[in-house]
Amino acid sequence: MTDESASPSVATSFILRICQLNNEVNWEFEFSNVTRALKVTVLAADNLYKRELFRLPDPFVVLTVDGAQTQTTKALKRTLSPYWNETFKVQVKPTSVITAQVFDQRKFKKRGQGFLGVINVQVSQHLNVQTGGD
Repeated sequence: MTDESASPSVATSFILRICQLNNEVNWEFEFSNVTRALKVTVLAADNLYKRELFRLPDPFVVLTVDGAQTQTTKALKRTLSPYWNETFKVQVKPTSVITAQVFDQRKFKKRGQGFLGVINVQVSQHLNVQTGGD
């Protein structure tokens, strides 16, 4: 499930590549309790919204899983189409939601000022955690 609105503050496109790491499933667990390791690559964003007239943003991504596991990419200087290609290992369940939020580093400390876009990915819609990822 993706969360994209018509607001100009949302990235036109955002690439988030998710790959499965381990092929082992403990069949004793209930389906909702199966936890799997995933390799998530934050690849790039394209056509981010330019919030200031004379300055380009310094975008970075905050990646969270179920609001708990948090990873952060490096901030890239002065670009509307950043290419991070950074990979993180996270633990997910079928009910997990992976959220990638894009912020401007220079405006991040000011409440609500640095937000550039967001995407939410429901793991169960893209990966069968119980059977190993097919």
